[in-house]
Amino acid sequence: TQSLMDRTQERLSTGKKVNSAIDNPSAYYTAQSLNNRASDLSALLDSMGQAVQTIKAADEAISSITSFAEQAKAVANSALDSSDAKEIGEYMGQFNEIRKQITALSEDAGYKGVNLLAKNDLEVVFNEGRSSSITITGVEANAEKLGINEAENWNKDLAAKKEALDTAKEGDDAGAITTAQE
Repeated sequence: TQSLMDRTQERLSTGKKVNSAIDNPSAYYTAQSLNNRASDLSALLDSMGQAVQTIKAADEAISSITSFAEQAKAVANSALDSSDAKEIGEYMGQFNEIRKQITALSEDAGYKGVNLLAKNDLEVVFNEGRSSSITITGVEANAEKLGINEAENWNKDLAAKKEALDTAKEGDDAGAITTAQE
């Protein structure tokens, strides 16, 4: 009677009808196999969740980089509209600072050690046999790789453009007008 009460008590406390191979060997090993598979599937689900978070981190960084690139374009256009060398220098400083922020964003866009914007790849596995997977290839997305070069010769370029415009205004040949349009 005590043995039956102990078994019933164990079943009640664990919630399992079969707690050891002694209770029912066939059911016990079947349950162990199913528990192992459930654990494998749970690990795959966690891995997929981590992959989603990695992609979200890259997406948020891309949105921010796009916003900074638009700001850099506005600063560059403002510099082109100005004729004051001091003001152009200030615009250059702003542009270079935005450029640094773009690079910093691309370097900090990772999640759990994987940064898709720093040329890291991400492999996501969809089944226990690893026969179904996808690899997401990262790219390098710092300011230099995006083609946002440092502002260093804006004053020279601006002076050449203004000189070409002045020459064109004086009625010079078509060559000066073409240079001014560039």
